[in-house]
Amino acid sequence: VQKDMALLFSYNMAFFKDTLPDIYTLFLDYQPQEIGLRLSEEGYLNAVNINLGNSPVYAKDPQTFCAEYMDEFIKTPRGFRLNFNKANILDEDDDVHLSTSNQALDLIYSELETIRPVQSLSGTANFFILNGLGLGYILSELLERVEVNHLVIIEPHKDLFYFAMHLLDWRQVVDKFSADHRSLQIIVGDSSEVTFEKVRINLSNIGPYCAGYSYILDHGAYLVTWICR
Repeated sequence: VQKDMALLFSYNMAFFKDTLPDIYTLFLDYQPQEIGLRLSEEGYLNAVNINLGNSPVYAKDPQTFCAEYMDEFIKTPRGFRLNFNKANILDEDDDVHLSTSNQALDLIYSELETIRPVQSLSGTANFFILNGLGLGYILSELLERVEVNHLVIIEPHKDLFYFAMHLLDWRQVVDKFSADHRSLQIIVGDSSEVTFEKVRINLSNIGPYCAGYSYILDHGAYLVTWICR
Protein backbone atom coordinates (compact mmCIF):
# COMPACT_ATOMS: atom_id res chain seq x y z
CA VAL A 1 0.00 0.00 0.00
CA GLN A 2 2.77 2.44 0.92
CA LYS A 3 4.61 1.74 -2.34
CA ASP A 4 1.46 2.34 -4.39
CA MET A 5 0.76 5.61 -2.57
CA ALA A 6 4.33 6.79 -3.04
CA LEU A 7 4.14 6.03 -6.77
CA LEU A 8 0.84 7.89 -7.11
CA PHE A 9 2.27 10.89 -5.25
CA SER A 10 5.26 10.99 -7.60
CA TYR A 11 2.95 10.68 -10.59
CA ASN A 12 0.81 13.57 -9.32
CA MET A 13 3.85 15.72 -8.59
CA ALA A 14 5.15 15.22 -12.12
CA PHE A 15 1.73 16.15 -13.48
CA PHE A 16 1.41 19.25 -11.29
CA LYS A 17 4.91 20.36 -12.26
CA ASP A 18 3.71 20.83 -15.84
CA THR A 19 0.11 21.88 -15.28
CA LEU A 20 -0.15 23.53 -11.83
CA PRO A 21 3.42 24.47 -10.84
CA ASP A 22 2.30 26.40 -7.75
CA ILE A 23 0.99 23.19 -6.21
CA TYR A 24 4.14 21.34 -7.26
CA THR A 25 6.31 23.95 -5.55
CA LEU A 26 4.13 23.93 -2.43
CA PHE A 27 4.61 20.20 -1.90
CA LEU A 28 8.20 19.80 -3.05
CA ASP A 29 10.05 18.37 -0.02
CA TYR A 30 6.88 18.90 2.05
CA GLN A 31 6.60 17.28 5.48
CA PRO A 32 3.21 17.02 7.27
CA GLN A 33 3.05 18.91 10.56
CA GLU A 34 -0.25 17.99 12.22
CA ILE A 35 -1.92 15.20 10.25
CA GLY A 36 -0.72 11.67 9.58
CA LEU A 37 -2.09 8.68 7.71
CA ARG A 38 -2.62 5.36 9.45
CA LEU A 39 -4.08 1.95 8.63
CA SER A 40 -6.85 1.20 11.12
CA GLU A 41 -7.41 -2.14 12.81
CA GLU A 42 -10.43 -2.57 10.54
CA GLY A 43 -8.16 -2.30 7.50
CA TYR A 44 -8.95 1.17 6.12
CA LEU A 45 -6.77 4.26 5.82
CA ASN A 46 -7.65 7.18 8.06
CA ALA A 47 -6.18 10.60 8.74
CA VAL A 48 -5.00 11.03 12.32
CA ASN A 49 -4.18 14.03 14.48
CA ILE A 50 -0.50 13.71 15.39
CA ASN A 51 -0.74 16.29 18.17
CA LEU A 52 -3.54 14.38 19.89
CA GLY A 53 -2.03 10.94 20.13
CA ASN A 54 -2.93 9.94 16.56
CA SER A 55 -6.65 10.24 17.21
CA PRO A 56 -8.61 9.56 14.01
CA VAL A 57 -9.96 12.48 12.02
CA TYR A 58 -12.84 10.43 10.60
CA ALA A 59 -15.05 8.55 13.05
CA LYS A 60 -15.43 5.68 10.56
CA ASP A 61 -14.00 4.47 7.27
CA PRO A 62 -13.50 7.76 5.32
CA GLN A 63 -14.78 6.22 2.09
CA THR A 64 -17.97 5.05 3.78
CA PHE A 65 -18.37 8.37 5.56
CA CYS A 66 -17.98 10.37 2.32
CA ALA A 67 -20.46 8.18 0.46
CA GLU A 68 -23.04 8.71 3.21
CA TYR A 69 -22.21 12.41 3.40
CA MET A 70 -22.84 12.79 -0.33
CA ASP A 71 -26.11 10.84 -0.06
CA GLU A 72 -27.40 13.40 2.43
CA PHE A 73 -26.06 16.37 0.49
CA ILE A 74 -27.81 15.32 -2.72
CA LYS A 75 -31.10 15.02 -0.82
CA THR A 76 -30.77 18.42 0.88
CA PRO A 77 -28.08 20.44 -0.91
CA ARG A 78 -26.79 23.75 0.32
CA GLY A 79 -26.73 26.49 -2.29
CA PHE A 80 -26.63 30.20 -2.80
CA ARG A 81 -27.84 32.59 -5.47
CA LEU A 82 -25.61 35.29 -6.93
CA ASN A 83 -27.58 38.53 -7.07
CA PHE A 84 -26.82 41.73 -8.97
CA ASN A 85 -27.57 45.22 -7.69
CA LYS A 86 -29.29 47.81 -9.81
CA ALA A 87 -27.10 50.68 -11.03
CA ASN A 88 -27.58 54.35 -10.21
CA ILE A 89 -28.66 56.34 -13.25
CA LEU A 90 -26.96 59.72 -13.43
CA ASP A 91 -28.04 60.75 -16.92
CA GLU A 92 -31.25 59.37 -18.44
CA ASP A 93 -30.08 60.13 -22.00
CA ASP A 94 -26.59 58.64 -21.76
CA ASP A 95 -27.45 55.76 -19.43
CA VAL A 96 -30.35 54.23 -21.34
CA HIS A 97 -28.77 50.78 -21.12
CA LEU A 98 -28.72 51.04 -17.33
CA SER A 99 -32.40 51.84 -17.24
CA THR A 100 -33.10 48.80 -19.38
CA SER A 101 -30.85 46.63 -17.22
CA ASN A 102 -32.57 47.80 -14.05
CA GLN A 103 -35.98 46.98 -15.49
CA ALA A 104 -34.72 43.53 -16.43
CA LEU A 105 -33.43 42.99 -12.88
CA ASP A 106 -36.81 44.04 -11.44
CA LEU A 107 -38.50 41.47 -13.66
CA ILE A 108 -36.00 38.71 -12.83
CA TYR A 109 -36.20 39.22 -9.07
CA SER A 110 -39.98 39.38 -9.13
CA GLU A 111 -39.99 36.02 -10.88
CA LEU A 112 -37.43 34.59 -8.44
CA GLU A 113 -39.85 35.21 -5.59
CA THR A 114 -42.08 32.53 -7.04
CA ILE A 115 -39.32 29.97 -7.57
CA ARG A 116 -39.20 27.25 -4.94
CA PRO A 117 -35.81 26.52 -3.40
CA VAL A 118 -33.90 23.55 -4.74
CA GLN A 119 -35.08 20.41 -2.98
CA SER A 120 -32.44 18.02 -4.28
CA LEU A 121 -29.37 17.93 -6.48
CA SER A 122 -29.91 15.85 -9.57
CA GLY A 123 -27.52 15.42 -12.41
CA THR A 124 -25.82 18.74 -13.07
CA ALA A 125 -24.36 21.67 -11.15
CA ASN A 126 -23.04 24.65 -13.06
CA PHE A 127 -20.92 26.13 -10.25
CA PHE A 128 -19.84 24.11 -7.23
CA ILE A 129 -17.60 24.92 -4.26
CA LEU A 130 -16.10 21.98 -2.38
CA ASN A 131 -14.86 23.41 0.91
CA GLY A 132 -12.64 20.76 2.45
CA LEU A 133 -11.05 18.03 0.36
CA GLY A 134 -10.02 15.74 3.19
CA LEU A 135 -8.32 12.64 1.79
CA GLY A 136 -10.01 13.13 -1.57
CA TYR A 137 -12.80 10.59 -1.23
CA ILE A 138 -15.48 13.29 -1.09
CA LEU A 139 -14.27 14.64 -4.43
CA SER A 140 -14.48 11.19 -6.00
CA GLU A 141 -18.04 10.80 -4.74
CA LEU A 142 -19.00 14.23 -6.08
CA LEU A 143 -17.58 13.71 -9.56
CA GLU A 144 -19.09 10.24 -9.79
CA ARG A 145 -22.60 11.47 -9.03
CA VAL A 146 -22.79 15.06 -10.28
CA GLU A 147 -21.82 16.60 -13.61
CA VAL A 148 -20.07 19.78 -12.49
CA ASN A 149 -19.15 22.46 -15.02
CA HIS A 150 -17.18 24.85 -12.82
CA LEU A 151 -15.57 23.48 -9.66
CA VAL A 152 -13.68 25.25 -6.89
CA ILE A 153 -11.77 23.00 -4.48
CA ILE A 154 -10.71 24.65 -1.22
CA GLU A 155 -8.47 22.86 1.27
CA PRO A 156 -7.04 25.17 3.95
CA HIS A 157 -5.02 22.35 5.54
CA LYS A 158 -1.94 21.53 3.47
CA ASP A 159 -1.38 18.23 5.29
CA LEU A 160 -4.71 16.88 4.06
CA PHE A 161 -4.09 17.89 0.46
CA TYR A 162 -0.66 16.29 0.70
CA PHE A 163 -2.22 12.94 1.61
CA ALA A 164 -4.93 13.36 -1.02
CA MET A 165 -2.08 13.47 -3.54
CA HIS A 166 -1.20 9.93 -2.38
CA LEU A 167 -4.74 8.62 -2.85
CA LEU A 168 -6.24 10.46 -5.82
CA ASP A 169 -5.26 10.56 -9.49
CA TRP A 170 -5.23 14.30 -10.10
CA ARG A 171 -4.68 13.99 -13.83
CA GLN A 172 -8.12 12.42 -14.16
CA VAL A 173 -9.65 15.23 -12.10
CA VAL A 174 -7.98 18.04 -14.06
CA ASP A 175 -8.67 16.41 -17.44
CA LYS A 176 -12.38 16.25 -16.58
CA PHE A 177 -12.45 20.05 -16.58
CA SER A 178 -10.32 20.65 -19.67
CA ALA A 179 -13.27 21.36 -22.01
CA ASP A 180 -13.93 24.97 -23.04
CA HIS A 181 -17.15 25.27 -21.06
CA ARG A 182 -15.59 23.98 -17.84
CA SER A 183 -13.13 25.24 -15.25
CA LEU A 184 -11.31 24.00 -12.17
CA GLN A 185 -9.81 26.11 -9.40
CA ILE A 186 -7.75 24.54 -6.60
CA ILE A 187 -6.94 26.63 -3.52
CA VAL A 188 -4.64 25.11 -0.91
CA GLY A 189 -3.41 26.48 2.41
CA ASP A 190 -4.74 30.04 2.06
CA SER A 191 -6.53 32.21 4.61
CA SER A 192 -10.26 32.83 4.25
CA GLU A 193 -9.57 36.37 3.02
CA VAL A 194 -7.16 35.24 0.29
CA THR A 195 -9.46 32.37 -0.66
CA PHE A 196 -12.45 34.68 -1.04
CA GLU A 197 -10.46 37.03 -3.27
CA LYS A 198 -9.25 34.16 -5.46
CA VAL A 199 -12.81 32.87 -5.88
CA ARG A 200 -14.01 36.38 -6.72
CA ILE A 201 -11.34 36.76 -9.42
CA ASN A 202 -12.15 33.31 -10.77
CA LEU A 203 -15.84 34.24 -11.06
CA SER A 204 -14.90 37.40 -12.93
CA ASN A 205 -12.84 35.35 -15.38
CA ILE A 206 -15.42 32.66 -16.14
CA GLY A 207 -18.39 35.04 -15.95
CA PRO A 208 -20.62 35.68 -12.92
CA TYR A 209 -23.58 34.30 -14.86
CA CYS A 210 -22.05 30.84 -14.35
CA ALA A 211 -22.78 31.15 -10.64
CA GLY A 212 -26.40 32.25 -10.90
CA TYR A 213 -27.23 29.40 -8.56
CA SER A 214 -24.31 27.64 -6.94
CA TYR A 215 -23.78 24.75 -4.56
CA ILE A 216 -21.37 24.55 -1.64
CA LEU A 217 -20.44 21.33 0.11
CA ASP A 218 -18.82 22.20 3.42
CA HIS A 219 -16.84 19.04 4.10
CA GLY A 220 -14.25 21.24 5.82
CA ALA A 221 -16.52 22.06 8.76
CA TYR A 222 -16.59 18.39 9.77
CA LEU A 223 -12.84 18.01 9.33
CA VAL A 224 -12.00 21.11 11.35
CA THR A 225 -14.12 19.84 14.25
CA TRP A 226 -12.27 16.54 14.42
CA ILE A 227 -8.81 18.01 13.83
CA CYS A 228 -9.33 20.49 16.69
CA ARG A 229 -10.33 17.65 18.99
